[in-house]
Amino acid sequence: MDQKFVLFEELDGRRAGKLVGITALAVALVLVLLVGVLFVGATAVAYNSHASEYQYDASVTTDRAVDELMVTLPVPADEEGAVVGEFSVDTYGASVGSWEADVAETEHGPMLEVHLSNVSLEERTVHRQPDDGVPAGPGNVEDDDTDLPEIPSGTIHLRTVVESDDPIETRSPLGSEPVVSPAYNVTEVPNTGHAGWADRAESYTFDSRVMIDGTGAENASIDLFVDHAGQNSWWSGGWSGNYYDGRVSAVDRSVDEEWQSVSGEFHSGKGSYPWIFR
Repeated sequence: MDQKFVLFEELDGRRAGKLVGITALAVALVLVLLVGVLFVGATAVAYNSHASEYQYDASVTTDRAVDELMVTLPVPADEEGAVVGEFSVDTYGASVGSWEADVAETEHGPMLEVHLSNVSLEERTVHRQPDDGVPAGPGNVEDDDTDLPEIPSGTIHLRTVVESDDPIETRSPLGSEPVVSPAYNVTEVPNTGHAGWADRAESYTFDSRVMIDGTGAENASIDLFVDHAGQNSWWSGGWSGNYYDGRVSAVDRSVDEEWQSVSGEFHSGKGSYPWIFR
């Protein structure tokens, strides 16, 4: 073979190899730039959609109509006082003539006083099962369609939401964020939440206080429930977030002008913690 042709073939091979290398490098650079653009875009979307807020829910359930009912409930508070906004109210199986919800100072610190007037319950019935006569629940019509009076109950649910301009500390909120108060005998307990949160989540139990007073409610059974959460949320291919929460419950209580002890639980470090929000 002519030496010139051999030389040209070697040069063509080298040029082809260089071209492949340059092409591969260009593709890699484009991919890196694309990933970078997508990452920056996703980060920007997460930051722009980031929102933080505190939610507080309180409910009062009674099995009898009452003339006047006043309950004093734990409320989220920090060193500066209670952290609540304007309340909204919903009723389930009950109607209320009037209601008020205000924070008041007590011997246990700031607490929420809820006044309810002229609480009446909706009339409901269940249907008899033909085999044993046990009520099967509303709307469950059996062959023997005999209406039975249902044990009545009605719930008054209050909610308030307070927005925060700054991210909320949800990992270690004790001492830095509002939490359900009062809280006595706070005791750390094993975390029973999601397995993925075990390395950062903390759980506690505590004692709190409530008071129930009223007229025409002496024979009523009252259930109380309080739930408070501080949470951050953002959009990153779907809604995500993290939060802490605390709740207090009291079941089958009666009117008593004295303070009643109730139990509560508190959890922190729930949800996801991407590096951009750490």
